[in-house]
Amino acid sequence: MTKRAGSSLLEVQVALPLIALLGMVAVSILIQMYRVAISSDGRLSANRELRQGATVFASELRPLRARDVTAWNDTMIEVQGLIGVGIVCAVNATRDRLSVIDASGTVATQTDNNVRDDLWRQPPQAGDRAELWRDADARDDLTRAVTRTVTATGIAAACPFASQPETRATTALTLDHAVVEQISVGAPIRVTRPTRFSLYKASDGFWYLGRRTLSGGSWDVIQPVVGPLLAPRDRGLTLAVYDSVGAALAPLDHRASVQTIRVRMRAPHVAGRLVAPSPRVDSISIDIALRGNNHDGAPSP
Repeated sequence: MTKRAGSSLLEVQVALPLIALLGMVAVSILIQMYRVAISSDGRLSANRELRQGATVFASELRPLRARDVTAWNDTMIEVQGLIGVGIVCAVNATRDRLSVIDASGTVATQTDNNVRDDLWRQPPQAGDRAELWRDADARDDLTRAVTRTVTATGIAAACPFASQPETRATTALTLDHAVVEQISVGAPIRVTRPTRFSLYKASDGFWYLGRRTLSGGSWDVIQPVVGPLLAPRDRGLTLAVYDSVGAALAPLDHRASVQTIRVRMRAPHVAGRLVAPSPRVDSISIDIALRGNNHDGAPSP
């Protein structure tokens, strides 16, 4: 009996459609898996960015007081951002140069003419605002805030009472005007810098929450903090400001004290630079109550 080699034309005609069908099924499964992966990655990315945005706003805004909030609208807020808080440990004879330390004994250093110190969130610089508190007045027994502008920074000698005066340096702040005599060694000092958070469109076509600061009399280049977010028309970032009784304040309305800032962000599901096949969106909303709204006196001239 002779054995037949190969396949008949009929067998080939039957096998080819089956192979094509199996290939189509495999491709369909791969496409579905790809879409699920993009959707899952996009959802995780959106959640991560929204949580990061909530953390940034809370850490930046919660230490502020009512008068630190200087301007806002639906997609922007401008504040006196906190640079650091310290203690005055020395005042020069003309009372326009202060040596500052923090309560934990941090050592200040200097690199490239910038002060580096755990006391500061960012290196202090000319143009920053220094706020100090003078002794209480006998007339009302209230402490009074004194505001000055920093004109120069540097490293000063250790304070006489430092725990390790031979190794401990201090941050030197030169002010535009002398401080009053009621401000003495041991007075608290708070340094702030104009900071703006806003929704902006980057060169990649996506929208981001950006941060910029006022340095040397001009705003620096905006830097992305969180994103991508949705566009303004889709309410990617919405800001609202409320007073102590919960009434909404209009932009630039300082007739009432700012008590709470409500932030809402909406982020699309984006995997890398690819938007998920379905236009899904996640959102987060937080209310930030300002901590420093206790009465601390009006700024002196």
